[in-house]
Amino acid sequence: MPGSIRRYLLEALEHLDVEVHTLAEVVDASDGSVIAMMDGQQRQFTAGSVVVAIGRVPNAGLADELEQAGFRVQVVGDAVEPRHMQAAVYEAAEAARIM
Repeated sequence: MPGSIRRYLLEALEHLDVEVHTLAEVVDASDGSVIAMMDGQQRQFTAGSVVVAIGRVPNAGLADELEQAGFRVQVVGDAVEPRHMQAAVYEAAEAARIM
């Protein structure tokens, strides 16, 4: 993600009092609470919502299996390759249009 966009998003999230924790492994999430491993230590956070991002490597395995089984498949967004959100939205709309 270009630096200017990243900086804008982080500032917007900070303005909304959203905490961003990177390099954290979620161990447990329950009503209003998240436990994560960070720097080898378990930490607990109060949370109304949790967004988990687990990497940027496309995995076409399911699409390949479905195609081999005879299904018509349209892969979109980061499943093709990591890109901007606009590409995913455009491709999803195009796939829905041709269905």
